Amino acid sequence: MKLCDVVYKEIKGVWGDEPKLGDKITPVIKTNDMSYEGYISFDNITFRAIPDYKLMYAYLETGDLLIEKSGGTKTHSVGYVNIFEGESKKYVCNNFILALRLNKEIVLPKYVFYQLKYKYESGLFADCYNKTTGIQNLQVRTYLSKDIIIHNKDQQNRIILELDNISSLISLYKNKIDILNEFIKSRFNEMFSPFEQQTKCMNQVCSICRGASPRPISAYVTSEDDGVNWIKIGDVDEDDIYITRTSERITKEGAEKSRRVKPGDFILSNSMSFGRPYILGIHGCVHDGWLIISDYEKFLNPIYFYYEIRSDFVQNQFDGSASGSTVRNLNSDLVRIVSIRVPSIKLQNDFSEFAKLIDKSKFILQQQIKDLQELLDKKMDEYFGG
Repeated sequence: MKLCDVVYKEIKGVWGDEPKLGDKITPVIKTNDMSYEGYISFDNITFRAIPDYKLMYAYLETGDLLIEKSGGTKTHSVGYVNIFEGESKKYVCNNFILALRLNKEIVLPKYVFYQLKYKYESGLFADCYNKTTGIQNLQVRTYLSKDIIIHNKDQQNRIILELDNISSLISLYKNKIDILNEFIKSRFNEMFSPFEQQTKCMNQVCSICRGASPRPISAYVTSEDDGVNWIKIGDVDEDDIYITRTSERITKEGAEKSRRVKPGDFILSNSMSFGRPYILGIHGCVHDGWLIISDYEKFLNPIYFYYEIRSDFVQNQFDGSASGSTVRNLNSDLVRIVSIRVPSIKLQNDFSEFAKLIDKSKFILQQQIKDLQELLDKKMDEYFGG
């Protein structure tokens, strides 16, 4: 069946005004409240004053599907789907979201949610997006005309149960990793907060320089075995500590126009998600979106240094010094004057041993998540890939 054949109605997104004293206020779900996992976060909901006549047909009900239909600056996110599991007839969504109420005589909302999530992640609905003036938009009529697979409701229930069980385990293991991360952070603060008055500027304990890009980069990308690793932000996940692989290599000529790095060096993202550190586990080259930190070993244990850069003590300094009103940037001059704590090497080593033990536990959980994600992908391909 086509998606439109199982849609009972589209729910109109609404705009509202900043509430004034005495106004009736309504919680409005925005795209920022949606997640790639598929579930709404209610932690930072915006409240607006919305006239009753607009609310009449705008309230969401449990089981409604929310699809981002305008990407703004997040052009990669258009088309991803969330399922609304909040209280019925309390929330509305804004105009950047396509809200669909399904015909529950034919389909179970969670079943369609999983299928649309699969179609989005597999790129099967990519032709539903167009880009105007650099902004990607969902072509709603094209989207609704797409075919979806409809099993009988008993089978839908069985599929939901199976996918829910796998997804729940993935969430459980991710939560355990979050707890371990908080444990490391708590231990770090406990050990090193007393040293906040004993600091050195970064340029006193390490060397800092900026990466460089051969241009146009497309002229230097190579598939040859003797190419040099070309390190990009896409080669790592947000919480990775080490960079151990790259998806691209550049020619030796391109490497001469770039900046080489070696195992043990740190690279620091200097724009967008600025201030995020990674330790190199490989040789390679980095572009000018990275800062390179090296020659720190006399003063700093690398694991301690990693967590110090990630600490609130340092990140708050980055945040206060980053320039740019829309896209904020760090540069090497700003980073050189950032203060860091430099306790004794023995204390740093003690923390490093503790962190390595926790990281082993995290690694096991990450492998379990990877295996479960592969199983989830396989199951969704089995059910929805026809």
